[in-house]
Amino acid sequence: MASALRDGTIGAIRIGLLHGTYCLGCCWLLFAILFPLGIMNMPAMAVITLLVFAEKTLPWGRAVVRLVAFVLVAYGGAMLAEAAVVTHIFELLRHGQSPRAIARLLNQEGIPGPGGRP
Repeated sequence: MASALRDGTIGAIRIGLLHGTYCLGCCWLLFAILFPLGIMNMPAMAVITLLVFAEKTLPWGRAVVRLVAFVLVAYGGAMLAEAAVVTHIFELLRHGQSPRAIARLLNQEGIPGPGGRP
């Protein structure tokens, strides 16, 4: 990118566009993740900032990022499993089951409630 440096306003605009394009190409997935997190979600921004900092500056940064990626994939799998339970509940509601009957059925099936116990 240093070879693209030029003097003047046009040069500044050109290098800005090149750098912005490079940044977008490099970090588009990060942008996609930040959007649903909420642009003003400071704890999420702080965690992501620390992860990027660790990846770029620490000698074992890649290992940290891979560990976090593994944890996030496992969390995604858990959310998919929970989505199956929610789909099952809505299916029962659609077939006319009352909430009390659904709770009884879920308890019989051993599906834990929000508190973690059946």
